[in-house]
Amino acid sequence: MMVFFTIDINLNSHFLNSIQLSNNSNKIDNNTFFIIKKYISQQNPYIAVSDLDELTFVILKRYREMELLQNIDALAFLIAVIEVESSFNRYAISPSGAMGYMQIMPQTAFWLLQRQIPIENLFQTDLNIQLGIQYINYLYKQFKSIEFVAYAYNSGEFNFKIGYYDPRYWKKISKSYQKFVHFRKAEE
Repeated sequence: MMVFFTIDINLNSHFLNSIQLSNNSNKIDNNTFFIIKKYISQQNPYIAVSDLDELTFVILKRYREMELLQNIDALAFLIAVIEVESSFNRYAISPSGAMGYMQIMPQTAFWLLQRQIPIENLFQTDLNIQLGIQYINYLYKQFKSIEFVAYAYNSGEFNFKIGYYDPRYWKKISKSYQKFVHFRKAEE
């Protein structure tokens, strides 16, 4: 269900404080791979082992490409978006036609790549996450607020600008973000 809701996109996000980066949480070591893998397998116990390994590897390979504020934990934010968008299901397809882990629309892929690709390529883990990160980076440059990025990512940039988005989406992202941050801290 979509809710009409208008906001001033120039306001600072009041939710930003809920996702601050600690001084050493950006450090990646050998244990981080297994922490992410364990977290994902607990959230989606049906994920195939090969998909789990590939997803974990691609997340670790790509998350640093996110161009977010320094106080945002890019790894936790990326994992939260994937969890909320697809529940870590590589082959997820939304009713609107968004596909893969990051629920990329075929027209968004075309716009980002500036070329047509076979639609089934959106299920390729690396390509799907690469495109999702590119789109997040684009939206961040537009809105300068991680909360607004989340809304626009979910509803589409134009829909967000006209106030047509689901205000519950940010709460889902924040909850997933915090859940991963706490899980990682407990496992370290």
